[in-house]
Amino acid sequence: SIYSSRQHYLRHRLPETYHHLLDAGIREEYTPCLYASGGFPNGMAIPFPWYDLSKELQTPLMLHPTLAMDRTLHSYMGLNPQEAMDRFEEIWEVNQRYGGKFTLLLHNDTLCDSGEWAGWLDTILVMIDRLQNMPAHEGGRV
Repeated sequence: SIYSSRQHYLRHRLPETYHHLLDAGIREEYTPCLYASGGFPNGMAIPFPWYDLSKELQTPLMLHPTLAMDRTLHSYMGLNPQEAMDRFEEIWEVNQRYGGKFTLLLHNDTLCDSGEWAGWLDTILVMIDRLQNMPAHEGGRV
């Protein structure tokens, strides 16, 4: 069974996308992300139920904030690998302080270590390692 979803932000339409997901039986949604800067969409570090303002109703759709995305660090913010790691660490520290769930979004070409991603592989692997080594109750997710 499929119960989770992530939409490309250019395809996401609020509230229509969430209505369609609920109708399809989806209960976990990973689209919320601050694409331009990374950080805490909706000011949250933990999953939270989507509140449908049009119906004045808390829904069973749980929104899981994405705290960092490869493309944000590289393209939107224009950071080099060390600056990207510094930004990751800033978000990491705030997330740790408040006991959040850290979701990192990577695209399939990020690990190629060539072209636009040349020189980034070690930085991305450190991020992945950090999340994989989080205690289970803290819920790192790549």
